[in-house]
Amino acid sequence: MITVKLKGAMEIYKRAKCLDKFTYTDLSEAAGLAYSTLDAIVNRKGYSPSFDTLDKICRALETTPADLLAFDPGKPQPKAPKKS
Repeated sequence: MITVKLKGAMEIYKRAKCLDKFTYTDLSEAAGLAYSTLDAIVNRKGYSPSFDTLDKICRALETTPADLLAFDPGKPQPKAPKKS
């Protein structure tokens, strides 16, 4: 399963920029994304952000997809919720 290491990437950015805090609200403004999108990435199992979203996050955090994504071959991908 591929996961987005958003919290870790934000912490690295915060330390690199010597910031006291860097919140999801700060990132949503810097990346031009809705707060709800960031919340879904962090809290919804199996949420798959678009490449455009990942690009915006990488640019805002001055990082690369390699630093933002993790692959765990032993962890199965969650099933997508059924559409009503």
